[in-house]
Amino acid sequence: MVGQTLRESKLVHTVRETIHAGTEIMARSRESGGRLRRHRERGIATSSQLLDQKPEPVGRRGFDIRREMPEPEAELLSAFAGIVTEARAQVAACREPNFAGLGARIATAARRARSNGADPTAVERAEAEVRRQLQTIASIQRARALLAREVTPPNSGARSLRRPVVFRTKPTITGTLDVRREKGQGFSLAWDAVPAVTEWEVRFSERHDHRSDYVESATLVLAGGETSVEVPLGDNPFRVNIIGRGRGGRLQRRALLSGLTRNGWTEPWQRRASAS
Repeated sequence: MVGQTLRESKLVHTVRETIHAGTEIMARSRESGGRLRRHRERGIATSSQLLDQKPEPVGRRGFDIRREMPEPEAELLSAFAGIVTEARAQVAACREPNFAGLGARIATAARRARSNGADPTAVERAEAEVRRQLQTIASIQRARALLAREVTPPNSGARSLRRPVVFRTKPTITGTLDVRREKGQGFSLAWDAVPAVTEWEVRFSERHDHRSDYVESATLVLAGGETSVEVPLGDNPFRVNIIGRGRGGRLQRRALLSGLTRNGWTEPWQRRASAS
């Protein structure tokens, strides 16, 4: 019992130490916000000055603890640290992270760690900690957006009577894998297991307007027995590419769903002929 508790404490402590920079970024954001309000009339500060400083790297202590961990927990820690690092980088680059997609990746990494033999209680505590850090980063992003609006007040004399244009597309599906909407709340896709498939690769892409192409935003890797995935839908058309591979990485099944949106989730899918 003592060994198990020590194992859980080490995992959660290392997660906190690896992604502790999120709280430091929040403190710097508040400090920059105070300077921003004092100097905005002179125009010497802009929203791009927030989060300029990068967090300090993890010290030797975090590295040593991670090296002493069993392999499933070490892989889980690396996955969590990569997710938080990606979110911080997008916020620092003035881009809004896809927090729904990052949350789905956290859940997938936790499931994989449990299936590989990691301690369930330690995984649960580590998952709760990394989600708390992700919420902190989300609050930083919201604060930055608010400060940016304060710096650039809207032009009251230039009012537009145009309504926002909603980019609509017809949802389509193609491929050799039968995919269906999973019943219940949220936006989830499900399919039947295939004995020859040992791994599912799920790629998410988003399209911002009719002139642009789909841009990949996240990739998940599921075990052969995992046959469902939650889709972080929004107002823009979303694409989900599901690829089933067997031994040696050989392609066994594939499905490509395009034009998925939150408002059009219940619309019937138009099936197109597969090239394969």
